[in-house]
This record gives sequence, structure tokens and C-alpha cells, in this order.
Amino acid sequence: MKTFANIKNSTDKKNILHILSDISNGIFHSQRKISRQLGISAGLANSYVKRCLKKGWIKLQTVPKKRYIYYLTPKGFIEKSKLTAEYLSSSFSLYRNMREDCLKILTKCKKKNKKILLYSASELSEVFILTAKEINLEFYGIVIPNSNLKNFFGIKVFPKVAKNSVEIETIILCDIQSSYDTFLKLKKFFPKKEIIAPQILNIKKIGNLK
Repeated sequence: MKTFANIKNSTDKKNILHILSDISNGIFHSQRKISRQLGISAGLANSYVKRCLKKGWIKLQTVPKKRYIYYLTPKGFIEKSKLTAEYLSSSFSLYRNMREDCLKILTKCKKKNKKILLYSASELSEVFILTAKEINLEFYGIVIPNSNLKNFFGIKVFPKVAKNSVEIETIILCDIQSSYDTFLKLKKFFPKKEIIAPQILNIKKIGNLK
């Protein structure tokens, strides 16, 4: 089964592919807009752009009115084609592994009639939502920190959740970028809640779901 390292690597490649594709199409958003589009921090968006520059996939060009534009280099076109092929070939395998993990967790939660909260928006949370529909399971909501969204794929969004919330029994970790740190924070903030991290995140001894 693919684990956290594989997912993170896959996510990095997908985000870089997104940036290269936009530049190839003559579209380049500010790094702040990139961060919002990809659901990542501005600092991480900046690191992706810097990596592309360092690798020689993109170059910076000065234009009138003291503005700058990015353009794709021949090396960048090759990399974009390579990433596209890799993404398409790995997507199905990754989805299958995620779905197996999600189905196992949700089936056990449904048997125990748990009220479930997803934590963080990612490819993993999307698979959880799709899998839940297959077995007619509803989530209490999803936490997307500092988000202005009202819903995420039909699930109610909470920018934060109260420490003493009695409605929630189980929190499923879906953070791919910093899963281990987020898991520790959740365990500390919700000591009496069941915190579950999917096996695919490769965090051992999590929660008490049997």
C-alpha cells in the first residue's frame, strides 16, 4: 500500500504540474492565488515556484511597467509532459489504495453508529466523502482551518471546532501535507475523542478503532 511519503510526493508533483500547466497556457496567478487554488500555504506555493525556477523548468522575464511574467522553458515542457503521464498512471492506483483504507474505517464507524468529523481538505477527504456515499454514511462535517467555505462536496465546513463539543465522537485525519504534526495537535486538543489516521498516512498506533 502507498503510504504518506508516496502521497506527499504525488501531491507535490500534482501541484507542480498545475503551476507548469498554467504557465504553459499563459496563465500565472500570484503566489497567494496559487495557494488558495491548491489549498496550501503561501510559503509552500512560493517553494514550488522556486523549485521550478531552480530546475530550469520556468524562467522569469521583465515586461513593461515593472512587471514580471513566467514562461515555460523547453526543459519545462518536457517535465510537464512527464508529470502528466506519471499523474495519470499513478492516480488510479493511489485512489484504489485510499478507497480500501477509507472503506475499512467507515464500515467500522457505521457499525458503531459514530458521529464523524473529517479534519482537513485533501484528496484523502474527497475519497472519504465518495466512499461514505457508497455505504449511506453521513459525516457531521469537515474542519478546514481558517476557511470561508460553507460546504465541501456537500459536507458542512467548520473553520474550527470547540474543544468540548459533545456531538463529535470520532475525528478522521485527512491532512496529507503535515499529517503527523496535525495528529499530535488533535490528540492534545481532543484527549477524549477518538482520533483516526488512515493507514495510508503511515502513522502507527493511532486511535482505538478495533
